[in-house]
Amino acid sequence: MSNITLVCGGSGVGKTTFAAALAARLAHEKVHTLLISPDAFVPSFGLWVHAPAKKTVSLGSILERELTAESVAAGVYLPQENRQSLGLLGYLPGEASDKYTPPGMEQAERLLRIAATLAHQVVVDGAGYGDALKRAAAKLAGIRFALVESGPRGLLWQKSCPPEKGETLWIACPRAADDPVEETANRLHGSFFSTLPQSAEAHTKLIESHLFAPYADKAYRQTVEKAANAMMQEAS
Repeated sequence: MSNITLVCGGSGVGKTTFAAALAARLAHEKVHTLLISPDAFVPSFGLWVHAPAKKTVSLGSILERELTAESVAAGVYLPQENRQSLGLLGYLPGEASDKYTPPGMEQAERLLRIAATLAHQVVVDGAGYGDALKRAAAKLAGIRFALVESGPRGLLWQKSCPPEKGETLWIACPRAADDPVEETANRLHGSFFSTLPQSAEAHTKLIESHLFAPYADKAYRQTVEKAANAMMQEAS
């Protein structure tokens, strides 16, 4: 489905950060966007929203009900500052990872197909391990952004997970600003590259903004903008 985008990649490359920054960028462009995190082990909701509303519904609870457009829409959280254009759906901080029965592929696909009717763009954070929702997103996504480190580990990961049917765009995300970003990016599929701030700075920005936003680093902002433009062009 062309309006579903999956952000995937190896461990610790910044999938959650990029997915949230991408959704925030689309919302800034007035594109109605739904950001979904299927990770029940390390829920991202507490990072996206500093203090989730008490009435926020967990993705786990939604999946336990009959999946209809009404039930899914009722569980979408709308941050006050982006109420008109950005919705969030995920597991809640503090929930035990085994609190809910993991969804099967049929159920996961149905949720994503419904989500695709509720927003112009659906961004799925590919964090987590083997969840059916992530696998369903990989199956249904019109675009997949694969994040990799700019060093040897990233190149090995990219080689072991080659792109399928040209749907995957590779983005090199180095861990430090002095990594050979451009040189490595030129060896990857695609021309995207970025630099990430240090984790302490990232954490501070999350707390201050209450919601992920594109980082101040120019190269990172440009990468997010290019990704958002690619999604909008695909949709048109």
